[in-house]
Amino acid sequence: MVNKRKGYFMLSVLWLAYVTFAMNWVAGSSLTPQITKTFFGGPVDPVVSELVNYSITTARVFANILAAIILMRLGAKKAVGVGVGLLIMGLIAIWMPNYWAYTIARMVMAIGGSMVIVYMNPVVSRYISDPKEKLKINAANTVS
Repeated sequence: MVNKRKGYFMLSVLWLAYVTFAMNWVAGSSLTPQITKTFFGGPVDPVVSELVNYSITTARVFANILAAIILMRLGAKKAVGVGVGLLIMGLIAIWMPNYWAYTIARMVMAIGGSMVIVYMNPVVSRYISDPKEKLKINAANTVS
């Protein structure tokens, strides 16, 4: 049986997870000079910096495909758990011993963030039955 309260709870968890991801992402991106200074003692070659940025973006593209595969195999509830678990890498990234480990941890976090975005609509369609409510929730997800 579909439980509307469970659907709203899952949406709240997804939304809060994505807000946390977005804050972490913005903080990590805006602190790039300080991060490179910590790991390299100064600024890095702009080519390296751009390569890292594009590799993380590319990882997010593949994450969307991976998210769909995981959703089909595990179902919404377990897939959401996997996505949120991958987001935890954002917390682990700050303790990484070198720049490349830090970057890989951020890539894993980006995969989790992409998965969370992908899972919002399936959770809405699975747990919310009223078409007007679905429309409102999907619009709020898009805005947020």
